[in-house]
Amino acid sequence: MLKTPADPVDIGLLSAQGSQFVCHYTLAQLPRFTAGLAGAKGQVDASFSFRKVQGFPALEGSMAAQVTVICQRCLEIFLLPLVAELKLVFVPTEEDESLVPAELEAVVHPDHRLGLRELVEDELLLSFPLVPMHALGDPACRPAVKVLSEAEATVTEVPAAAVEVTTRPLAGLKDLLRRED
Repeated sequence: MLKTPADPVDIGLLSAQGSQFVCHYTLAQLPRFTAGLAGAKGQVDASFSFRKVQGFPALEGSMAAQVTVICQRCLEIFLLPLVAELKLVFVPTEEDESLVPAELEAVVHPDHRLGLRELVEDELLLSFPLVPMHALGDPACRPAVKVLSEAEATVTEVPAAAVEVTTRPLAGLKDLLRRED
């Protein structure tokens, strides 16, 4: 494992060397990501492994973090674990995308420079749930609104005899107005 290089990194050189390393970023270093959180305390641990695939630079990586969010079911703060994995191959043109194996994601990136911090931030944003909530059935989650069970939510039919007939006392007014003309 190498010491974390400074951003941006040369993905061509790191891939040629088969480099591997681990990066640690504080959440405060990821301002776009922390904008949607309940707090910016914590850290993201990311590991990267570079290699060549079909002659193109490739990157396999994973990142993990515990972030503070507000549950949209009970409106309480909780820690949400986030995990993201990526398998990227950097190609210079769109025509080269077809040369990349299907299990890897081709990224058109003609420049061999890549900001790892921005990549980590982008991947965390993509892995963030649209509506953060406690796991279903978590005893810590007390919904602010009662969630009905299927039996409670089932609509029962009302017998015809119980339906009240609506009377409209002014319904005939329209006809009376026409007769006067």
